[in-house]
Amino acid sequence: MKFPDRPSPSLPLLAGAVVLVGLLAAGLARCRAPASPPGQPPGQPAQPRTAQSPAADPAGATAPQGELRGTLFLAIGIDAAQGVTSAMLQEQKRQSTALVQAFRQLHPGVTVTVAVYREDQLDRELAARHAAGFGPDLLLVNGSTALNLESLGLVRPMRFPTPVTAQLFPAVLRRAQRPDGSLVAMPVFLQPQLACFNRRRLRTSPSDLAGLLRASERGVEVGLAITPGELFWTAGSLGAAQSLQRAAGGQRLSSGDHRAILGWLRWLQTANLLERVNFFTEDESLIQGIISGRLDWIACRSSSMSRLRHSLGDQLGVAALPGGPGGPATPINRLRMLAFGVDSSPEQRRLAEALARFSINPLIQRNLTVSTQELLPVNRYVPAPVASSAVLGALVAALRQGGEASNRIAHELPASDPRFPQLQRELVRLVFGEVTPEQATDALIALLRPPP
Repeated sequence: MKFPDRPSPSLPLLAGAVVLVGLLAAGLARCRAPASPPGQPPGQPAQPRTAQSPAADPAGATAPQGELRGTLFLAIGIDAAQGVTSAMLQEQKRQSTALVQAFRQLHPGVTVTVAVYREDQLDRELAARHAAGFGPDLLLVNGSTALNLESLGLVRPMRFPTPVTAQLFPAVLRRAQRPDGSLVAMPVFLQPQLACFNRRRLRTSPSDLAGLLRASERGVEVGLAITPGELFWTAGSLGAAQSLQRAAGGQRLSSGDHRAILGWLRWLQTANLLERVNFFTEDESLIQGIISGRLDWIACRSSSMSRLRHSLGDQLGVAALPGGPGGPATPINRLRMLAFGVDSSPEQRRLAEALARFSINPLIQRNLTVSTQELLPVNRYVPAPVASSAVLGALVAALRQGGEASNRIAHELPASDPRFPQLQRELVRLVFGEVTPEQATDALIALLRPPP
């Protein structure tokens, strides 16, 4: 099985990019082995792995025995809301490259070819490739996209032993696990949503929305993305997150739910009337705005921090998103997962499973966290070293803000959901005054209801 030589013209694609060994060689050589499991004296051999004692093997990700050789085809999904630019393509490719290079140090006989796709079109692209028998072996995608693809039969669930899945944070495992115990996909890392700001213009990030608006009145240029997934954090701050989650889940809404959603939408429309609060239709405009100096404070995704650090240097500030009268912010923290293709040969399935197991190895998880300063581990035996990094401390604080309502919205509205662009269109009409908050409330509730 292989990819067709000619890429599909319907999607931006970086095909045939064979990943070479090197980036993590020095870093892995310097890393020490994970600490001994609790209750085991340092230096003593580890106890055999059992399903009852996952901590006995902190990796929980030992690859199947035997020499691994062959070629894997890895598809990387990009959220269209972030803006599909060459810089974004390189960012996503770089993150996967670090993982793949480390894997190839142990298995030099494995070659990995990488292609990049828009996630909002990935279901159609995979359906076409599957019909021709040319689907990828692995897909690095957002958790909501993996769930959607699995429901369409375009990726296959995988069952892993308890010592492997026990390594995952319980909240992460719940997002990936099916009722029968198998995984829709293997969680790899988390990308929180947080506040990024220019410290030349703002010493600290406001802790609440009122403070953010006061800062804008003092001359701070604020940037917000008007895409539903990137704007949902404000619903928590204004007390509407649970109501939106209930609407998306098909539950009956009370009059209080209607008032909460209406209050959220009124705040958005009012905020847009302020001179220095700016709404944009995609994340990339926010990133370019703060890099160029047109914006001073934005809600950003941690995956963009490498570009921001490169441009702003020490003047880049990061913090958890501001809360409000309705409670803490409710960012949708992105979970990136490795999903398994349906067209792989038995040997390619073996390679894909080995790479997925390897991805949650504590050494690899810690290395990705420390070296990138923008990804957080999914392995619960790998705490982020927040004491030595203010940036990682901010990422962990942002991660804790995302609760069950955020997870449910992410599940109900994946990037490929046809309601997604309709919701964005209604929000744009609201912000620019084409509809009233009352009209927008009715429209959003109707759109959020699950299709029959």
